[in-house]
Amino acid sequence: MTAIPPGITPEFRFRHQALLVVLACLTVTGLLSLALTPLFPFKPSDLMGLAFIAVKSLVLLLWLRRRPEAFLVIGLLELTLEVTGGLLKFASTLLVDGTASGLGGASYWLPVSYLLATLVLPGKKALAVNLSVYVLLLTIGLLYAVSDTVPTAVKVRYGNALVQLYLLHAAVIAVLALLDQLRQAYLRALTTAAEHQRLANLDALTGLPNRRQLTVWLQEAQGQTSSVGAPFSVILFDLDHFKRVNDTYGHTVGDDVLRHVSGVVQGALRAGDRIGRWGGEEFLVVLRCDAAAASGASLRLMRALGAAPHPVVGVITVSGGVAQARPGKDLTALLNRVDEALYTAKREGRNRMVTAEGGGSLPAASAD
Repeated sequence: MTAIPPGITPEFRFRHQALLVVLACLTVTGLLSLALTPLFPFKPSDLMGLAFIAVKSLVLLLWLRRRPEAFLVIGLLELTLEVTGGLLKFASTLLVDGTASGLGGASYWLPVSYLLATLVLPGKKALAVNLSVYVLLLTIGLLYAVSDTVPTAVKVRYGNALVQLYLLHAAVIAVLALLDQLRQAYLRALTTAAEHQRLANLDALTGLPNRRQLTVWLQEAQGQTSSVGAPFSVILFDLDHFKRVNDTYGHTVGDDVLRHVSGVVQGALRAGDRIGRWGGEEFLVVLRCDAAAASGASLRLMRALGAAPHPVVGVITVSGGVAQARPGKDLTALLNRVDEALYTAKREGRNRMVTAEGGGSLPAASAD
C-alpha cells in the first residue's frame, strides 16, 4: 500500500487506490498481450499500441504511487488517452476499414474510460464526460450507417453487433452513475460517523477532550508503561471557589471562565501533553514524563493563569495534584492518588499543587 499524506479524506483514499488498481490491471494486460503475440496474428500497429499501453500504464502507476497528490493530473491524462485511443480505434474500424468485425477490442476497452471518468471526476462532471463519449460513439455509428462506401449487406451483417455495443455502453454508464451515487452516500456516512465519534469525545463547552477520551489516553499511556517502562504522570486540578464565581457573576460568566482556563492551560503545556475536562470544574492532564517534570508543568500552568486574568472575574487560581503512574498498578490507584493530592492542596489553602509520593504527599511550591 502506498503512503498517503495525513489529513486526506476517505473519498480521496478510495479514488486513489481504485486508480492504482486500474493502472495495474492495464499494465498486466498490456504485458500479457505482448507475451501472447506469437500465438495470434497482430499488425505492427497493434504491437506498437500494446507496447505503448504497457509502458504508459506502468509509468503512470509508479508516478501515482510516489506522488499521490498528482492524482488528478495522472487520472485526467489516462482518461484522455483511453478516450482518444478508443474513439480512434472505433472510428478507424467503422469508417476506414468499412466493417464492424474488429469491434471486439473497442467494445471491451472503451468502458474503461467510463470507469476512469467516474474515479477521477466528481459525479456530475463524470456523467457529462461519459455521455459526451457516448454521443461521439453514436455519431461515429451514424456516419457508418449513412456511408455510401460501406455496402448495405455489410451494414446489415454487423448491425446487431453495433446495437449490442451501444446497449452495453449505455448500461455501463447507467450502472457507474448509480454506483457513484451509492459510493458518495457511503463516504458521507463514514464522514458523518467519524465526526460523531469525534464530537462524542469532546466536551461541548470547552472544546477539550472529555472524560471518555481522557480514559482512552490513560489506558494507552498505561500500556506503554507496562510494555516498555515509559513513565507517565497526571495532573488533576480544579478551579478555586468556582461556585462563588457562578453565584456572583452567573453561569454564563462561569462557563466563559471554564473556556478561559482551558485556553490558557493549553498554551502553557508542551505539545505532547494532553489535557481534557474531567468533569465540572475539574481538568486532567496526561504527560509522558515523571512526577518531577509533571510538577514543573503544573507550576507553569498556574503561573500562566496568574498572568492571564479573566476580563470579568480577574485572576483564576486552581488547586491540583500530581501523581506518577506505577508499573503494575491499575489506573484506579493512580486516579485515587492524584485525587487525594488535589484535596490535600485544598486543605493546605488552595492555589497550589501537591505531588503524591508513596502513601502520602509532598506540597509543591506555591505558584504565588
